[in-house]
Amino acid sequence: MGNKILNRMGIQQKFALVIFLGVLVPVIVLCVWMLHSWKTQMVDQQRSVLADQLNRVNADVEQVSELCSLSAQAFQSNRRLQEHLEDLKAGRSATAAELYDFYQNDITSLHNIVSANPYLYRIRVYSTKPQIDEIYPVLFGSDRLESIGWKQAMPLANQWWLDYTDNMFGAGVAHRMALVQPMKGMNGRVSAMLEVSVDMPRVFPLLFNSGNACLVTRQGQTMGAQLLLDQTERLEQGFDADPIIELQQLEGKPVLLGTLYLEQLDAVYAQVQDLSGIYRQMAWVQRIATVLMVVLSLVLSRVVQRLVRGMLRQLGYVVEGVRLFSQGDLEVEIPVESRDEIGRFSEQINELLASIRQLIHQNIEKEVLVKNTQIRALQNQINAHFLYNVLEAIKMMAEIDEEYDIADAVNSLGRLLRYTMKWNRRTVALHEELDHIDNYIALVNLRYDGQILLERQVPEELLMQEIPKLSLQPIVENAVVHGGSHEEDRTIWIRVWQQEGVVSIAIHNEGEAMSAPALEHLRRSIQGLEETRSTGGNGIGLKNVQDRIRMTFGQEYGITVESCSDDGTTVTVTVPLGRIGQGEGT
Repeated sequence: MGNKILNRMGIQQKFALVIFLGVLVPVIVLCVWMLHSWKTQMVDQQRSVLADQLNRVNADVEQVSELCSLSAQAFQSNRRLQEHLEDLKAGRSATAAELYDFYQNDITSLHNIVSANPYLYRIRVYSTKPQIDEIYPVLFGSDRLESIGWKQAMPLANQWWLDYTDNMFGAGVAHRMALVQPMKGMNGRVSAMLEVSVDMPRVFPLLFNSGNACLVTRQGQTMGAQLLLDQTERLEQGFDADPIIELQQLEGKPVLLGTLYLEQLDAVYAQVQDLSGIYRQMAWVQRIATVLMVVLSLVLSRVVQRLVRGMLRQLGYVVEGVRLFSQGDLEVEIPVESRDEIGRFSEQINELLASIRQLIHQNIEKEVLVKNTQIRALQNQINAHFLYNVLEAIKMMAEIDEEYDIADAVNSLGRLLRYTMKWNRRTVALHEELDHIDNYIALVNLRYDGQILLERQVPEELLMQEIPKLSLQPIVENAVVHGGSHEEDRTIWIRVWQQEGVVSIAIHNEGEAMSAPALEHLRRSIQGLEETRSTGGNGIGLKNVQDRIRMTFGQEYGITVESCSDDGTTVTVTVPLGRIGQGEGT
C-alpha cells in the first residue's frame, strides 16, 4: 500500500516530504552560522597581515625606483662622461693618459655611487659603438648587450628590465632588474645607454624564495609561482586598479589572493596567504558537530532511507537500462513502475533508445552500400602491376634489340609511375624525391634532345630530410616549361642548405624573368589571396605544394618566389629540419 501511494506522488512531493522530515535543518543552520562567523574573523586577521605585506612591497619598490632614478641622474649630469661618450660616437680616440685621468677622476667617483649603496648591483654605460676602449666596471661597448640577453640595443625612453640574467664576463647572475634609459649629448642625440640594476630578490623577497608570490608585467613577462601565474585573467584585472585582496581556491587550497599594481614597474604583484590551517581547525569543529548531528538523525534514518529508496528505484532502472544499451544490448527496454516525473522520463528514454536503434540500422545499411560501391570501383580500376609488367616487357624487348635509349626511357618511366602511384605515406626522404626528379628530367630530355641539365648541391647529411611527396617535382616541371624558349642548353639548379633548424631547397632556372605584375599575382595566388588561373600559368601547382607543406609542417613553412631579369627565377621551399626513417616511403 505504501509503495502504491508513493508511486502516485510526484517527485517534487517526494523531495518536499524528505526536506520536511529533516528536522535537523534548524540546528544545522545554527551551527553553520556560528562556524561562518568564526571563519570570517580568522580570515579578516589574515587579510590584515597580507595587506601589511603588500604595503611593504609597494614601499620597497618606490624606494628602489627613486634610488635608481637619483643614481641615473648623477651619471647623466657628469660632463666628462658625456664628452667622452660623444667622442666615442664621433670616432675620436682618447690617449692612454686621457683615459687614465678619466678613470681616476670620474669613473672611480661614479662607481663609488654603487659601492656606497647596498641596494645597487651595477651601474653601467653602453656606448652606441660596439668596439671601444672599455673602462671596467662602468663603460662598455654596445656589443656587450648580447651577453645580458638584451636584443634591443638602445632604448627610446626610460624603461625597466625585470628578471634577467647578467651573463657579462660569464658571471651568470640571475634575477636582476634594471632601470634602462638613453643618454643624450649636447646635440640631443643618443650617445649611450645607461643601466642601473639592483638585486631583484631584495626588492621582492617572496618572489623567488617561496611559492606564494608572482609578478606580471603589462608586456606579458611573468615570474614567480606558477600556481599564481595560471590566474592570468585575474591578474590582468589588477593593472591600473587599487589593491585587492580576495578569497580564492588555488589547487584545491583556500587562500587569500592579494594584487597590487606597481606603477613604477607597470606590473601587477600578487601574493597569497594560505588559509589551510584555519580551515583544518574548522574541519575539526565540523567533525564534532557532525557526530552530534548523526546521533540526532539516527532516529529518522530508517524512514528517510525508505523514502529515498522508493524515489530512486525508477531512476535506477533508467541507469541500468542505459548501461546495458551502451554495452551492446540494443533491445533493452526500461521497465516503468511509477507515474511520476521519473516514470515519464523513463518512457522518453525508451523512445530515444528506439530512435537510436533505428538510426543504427539505417547507418549499417548505408555503410554496406558504400562498401559495395567501393568494391565495384576497385574492380574497375586498372591493376598498377599490369602496367609495371608491360613496361618491363617493353624494356626487355628494347634491350634485346640493343635499343638502350628506349630501354632507359622505359625504365625511367616505370620508376616514375611506381613512385607516383604508390602512397604508403605522405612524406619521403629528400633523396627519393631527387631520384624521381632525375627520372622526370630523363623523360623530358626525350623531347628537348638533352637540352635540360640538372645541377644539384645537396649536403650528404640532408639526403634523409623529410619532405612531402611530389613537392619538388611540380616546381622543377614549372622550371622546365617556363624556363625560357632559346635553343641552347638550359640548366636547372637545386641547392639545399640548413640554418637554425630550417632546411631550404632552392630550385633556380636562368630563363626569362617574370614581369613585376605577374610575379606579384603569382605570390598572391600561392598565398590564396587571389584566384589561380586554371590555364596558362603555374600558380595552381605552386599553390598545391604550398598547401601540402603547411598541412604537413605548419603555417610558418612553405614556398617563396623570386625573379629578376639578370638572374632568372628561384622558387625556395622551407621545411623544418628532421630526418625520416629508412624505407621506400612510396
